[in-house]
Amino acid sequence: MLVHSYDSLSKIRWILAPKLFLHGDRDEMIPLRFGQALFAAAQEPKTLWIVEGPGHNDIVEKAGLRYRERLGAFYESVLRSK
Repeated sequence: MLVHSYDSLSKIRWILAPKLFLHGDRDEMIPLRFGQALFAAAQEPKTLWIVEGPGHNDIVEKAGLRYRERLGAFYESVLRSK
């Protein structure tokens, strides 16, 4: 566990780069509502993908091939926007 919290919510608005938020809907460490609040506070461009089924540490395994597909689509969208 972290001894000191990291206040992501106050910092996210300053990140102007494209952002991809991935969150498992059964995350036992960081509740989904916190991920959704962080996404809401972020500036565009931003994308949110809530993966059904995973907890905090198994999002890649639970997402399967969709993980690589979504990551590839995100990278392509960043390259197209340049």
